[in-house]
Amino acid sequence: MNPTMSKLIRITPEIRADFVAYLDGELDEQAVERIEGVLAHSNVARNDVEGLAQIYELLDVLPRYEVSSEFTEQTMASIRVSELKPDLREAEWYRVLKDGLPLLAGLVALVSIIAVCFVAANRWVVTDTEILVRDLPVIEQLDVYSEVGSVDFLLRLANDGQLIDEMKSEVEDAGGRR
Repeated sequence: MNPTMSKLIRITPEIRADFVAYLDGELDEQAVERIEGVLAHSNVARNDVEGLAQIYELLDVLPRYEVSSEFTEQTMASIRVSELKPDLREAEWYRVLKDGLPLLAGLVALVSIIAVCFVAANRWVVTDTEILVRDLPVIEQLDVYSEVGSVDFLLRLANDGQLIDEMKSEVEDAGGRR
């Protein structure tokens, strides 16, 4: 590789995983050549491999302990149990729920909008029937109000006490008592 190529080498997680296999001597010839090419052109890769080699040397210095067969059996049993547990994300109902969730959310939003519109229409839009019910007391007295004639007469009646007295005397003279 030329010097400009060394800038292009990226140490991917796969290459890093191959470093361990390289140190253990578990790679085929082509993979060994690829790793050695990376090591020749990358200081980062060389440092990683040297660090792993030092860790291996330190592990060789540590004392070795033998575990009981009971520990091994318990560990293997727990691994088997964890493998038996189904992943809920792979279940059919989970996939259907996940696929249907946007549709359900849209449906809830649509129903909410319809409910708000219905409440708004019933609360703020006044119908002809509501107007008639509101004006019912005026409608019931329409015959009396039509005899008044004009608003000017009502204003004079409200402001002039003498006019009320004259009207009372006219009614009494006509022979009726109110």
